[in-house]
Amino acid sequence: MISSHLAKEVVQELARSRLSNSLVQAVALLRQRNHPRMVNSLNDLLAYNKVVPSTPLSWKVSDELSDLFLIYLKSDPSPENLARVQYLLNINDSTSKALRAMKDRRLQNGAADEEFVF
Repeated sequence: MISSHLAKEVVQELARSRLSNSLVQAVALLRQRNHPRMVNSLNDLLAYNKVVPSTPLSWKVSDELSDLFLIYLKSDPSPENLARVQYLLNINDSTSKALRAMKDRRLQNGAADEEFVF
């Protein structure tokens, strides 16, 4: 019989490895313009983060993180999830504010195409 302590450690280790995998998958889906699945990957990232709270994740191309955040923002997430994605993607408040304004401006203009930062 497996102890509850050992089971908890195994689940936490699995969640840690899945955190970074979820970011890699989200970026890959962003590049493929598969936005619904990209949002799902970010939601998976949030789920793993609930199991193992994480520090902000790193990525070499910060514009891709901004694009992830903008598309996630457009998916109409809860304020709590949006704040946590902002933290995990290491999006500072000024960038978040600019991306929110970009989203609002696009909605006001009625534009349907995605606008990417890069």
